[in-house]
Amino acid sequence: MTEKPGAAPSALPGAPGAGPTPSPMTTPQPNDGLKQAGRVDVQIARKKLEESLPKLSSDSDEGKAVLKALSTLSAAFGKTEAKDEELIPAEVLSLLDGIKPGPGAGVMAGKPPLSAGAPAAGPM
Repeated sequence: MTEKPGAAPSALPGAPGAGPTPSPMTTPQPNDGLKQAGRVDVQIARKKLEESLPKLSSDSDEGKAVLKALSTLSAAFGKTEAKDEELIPAEVLSLLDGIKPGPGAGVMAGKPPLSAGAPAAGPM
């Protein structure tokens, strides 16, 4: 390979001064955990739709829409329903862990509330 006079020298990949070379793009890997969490979410939604059906009446337009949605979801998610439903309690516990206790949380847990005349805890 010969260089033309006055032209910048061509740099070979990996040669000093050549600069960084791009790496090949990687393809995204499937995340089975996220997929399973999504399936659990759909099973929870199916249960809620089933619970709403008697309230809406299956003869109403809304009830027919719910029946259609349930039919579509059953076709796509029915094969793994039992496996997905096994994980629902863990999903609910995970959701509950994310809830921060607010005012009155001690009362809900069976702790007696502070009375108005009780001294506040802390240094005196």
